[in-house]
Amino acid sequence: MLTTLLFKCHLHTLFLLPGLAFSQGVGTNYCTTSPNSAGAGAVISASGSNQVALNNLLLQADALPTGQFGMFFYGPNQVSNPFGNGVICVGGALHRLSPATFSGGTGVITYALDLSAPPTAGGAIFAGSTWNFQAWYRDGVAGGAGHNFSDGLEVQFASGAPPYAGMALVPGGLFSMGRHVGSGPAHELPLHDVLLSAYFMDIEEVTNQKYAHYLNLDFAAGLVAVSSSGVVLQAGGAGQVLCDTTSSSSESRITWNGLNFGVTSGKETHPMSRISWYGAGAYCNWRSRFDGLGPCYNETSWVCDFLASGYRLSTEAEWEFAARGGQLTPYERYPWGNSIDGSNANYFSSGDPFDNGTTPAGYFDGNQTPAGADMANGFGLYDMSGNVWEWCGDWYGPYSGAASVNPTGPAAGTSRLFRGGGWQSVSVGLRSAYRGFIDPALRYSTIGFRVVAPRP
Repeated sequence: MLTTLLFKCHLHTLFLLPGLAFSQGVGTNYCTTSPNSAGAGAVISASGSNQVALNNLLLQADALPTGQFGMFFYGPNQVSNPFGNGVICVGGALHRLSPATFSGGTGVITYALDLSAPPTAGGAIFAGSTWNFQAWYRDGVAGGAGHNFSDGLEVQFASGAPPYAGMALVPGGLFSMGRHVGSGPAHELPLHDVLLSAYFMDIEEVTNQKYAHYLNLDFAAGLVAVSSSGVVLQAGGAGQVLCDTTSSSSESRITWNGLNFGVTSGKETHPMSRISWYGAGAYCNWRSRFDGLGPCYNETSWVCDFLASGYRLSTEAEWEFAARGGQLTPYERYPWGNSIDGSNANYFSSGDPFDNGTTPAGYFDGNQTPAGADMANGFGLYDMSGNVWEWCGDWYGPYSGAASVNPTGPAAGTSRLFRGGGWQSVSVGLRSAYRGFIDPALRYSTIGFRVVAPRP
């Protein structure tokens, strides 16, 4: 009976109606509950945790009629459709949580979710995913259909792993931003004082493997799509292009077989490239959801909420301060000094075994060729000069010369900034003060990214 019920619900034309939404325990209640023979109607809740690593989420529905069977189910969409004696609040492919449970003399049913054993492959619950839950139950007294529903419960699942893994704490402080040594473009001046709060920054550039993992999870969640030419786009929001695959660009290292994303063999630990500014921002939001932090970017306007707890691209000021690695007395061209050779970083014809192309992220760790010292800078960061340029959050604009605190750049513009130099750059592009800027929708094999997060 319940199988038939849920199948019929899935076939219904689903439409979203405004309804009640409020927070209660784990998750957010939405939709409506309908009166039953016990009173005002059944209400669903959850306790335990939304963290996948803990695997301890307990579903509960209260105020059912006593002595009745009930069952929980879940799906990807929120709807509000009259059905039976109540309203079905969950749409899309529905997944039943068997077996049914008995409300006994308390009018309560519960179900302990085992995230490691989903009822179907399509119902796998993973970090960064959002699912909607509801309870169905028998009620032979009230109404003619003999069954009813609770309201709905939306749960956003997080990893449960500690956030900021693979990041270094950049202590913040006061520095003089801009070019201190030698010559360069005029927009590297004037020097100006900047005071920054502490923040976390990725120790290494985001790799192809990490980005493909994100793409697979957001594709499963319906948040990304792939065009007929192999370009990856937002499935909603502003519909921006995020990145290329090997189908749309021979320079991409991200593969697509029609079902899953992968990485060209041997390039798993190389930095992600052929990615737009929007593709970097979308990854930041996914990683925030994955770690249970507040996403920073509005994916329609692409405005960044700098008060959010989650990951984002660094501001240009944060990037330059981090690149210098605390080396401020004196200020120097590069994070390690004023001269450069192939043992320091990956740049054009620098002599590493991967010339001319990317090296693995963090390659210059003391075991590189040409032989040299461990090139982590004073904050423990790798590849702040060379390998791939790195997107920054700011719109491009000239320096004003005025002192500032935690500057975020112009409010609007046509080009976004990138920093650090890449494998195709001559050595001058690897200077800590060098500024690059392009249309944020463009993708190149020389531009990648890393992310930052505010210190709580």
